[in-house]
Amino acid sequence: MPQAHAIAWWIEIEALARDWPRVRQLEDRLRQPIHANIATQQVSVIRALLLCAAARAHLADATRATVLEHLANDLAHGPDDRLAAPHIRLALAQDDLEGVATLMAVTPHEWRPWATWWALDLEVTRLDALTALHDAAGVEAEAPKMLGSGDFINAIAKRALGAVRRDPKLLHEATDAFTRMTLPRHVEQTITLADLL
Repeated sequence: MPQAHAIAWWIEIEALARDWPRVRQLEDRLRQPIHANIATQQVSVIRALLLCAAARAHLADATRATVLEHLANDLAHGPDDRLAAPHIRLALAQDDLEGVATLMAVTPHEWRPWATWWALDLEVTRLDALTALHDAAGVEAEAPKMLGSGDFINAIAKRALGAVRRDPKLLHEATDAFTRMTLPRHVEQTITLADLL
């Protein structure tokens, strides 16, 4: 179980960086202890499975994404708020905006103290989802308070605000920040949003 737990956290980090090919590479290492029945019902592992499903969806492997999603749901044995952000991430990867909206309606804005391990992922995922849904009011309610709270989340907030305000300056600042942090896939995502203005 410790091995699966460590790999699960590695997947969380690569998913935050949006390095989906790397998440895909880690998937095989995650599945080995799961198939050995030593890592079931562990939230970090279930989250990682959902993120692996998102990676597969991003890499145009819808069949494998569905298999991983079903495996995660089977291990979860029911709803769990701690799994909300990875479920949203998967729906975003599948361009399922209706699913994103449904999930966002029941997703908490913040975690209880015992679940704050995943607070950063929740904040980033919520802003990405609100941006994808063109929910300007939602972004304006959540993003400003994140400005100045750290380089990464600051860039995420600027990207969301830039997209809904149609502000190329904010998107340019976010792009520059992601470039400095060597996060090329976040750079690509931000440039894509800028091109839509």
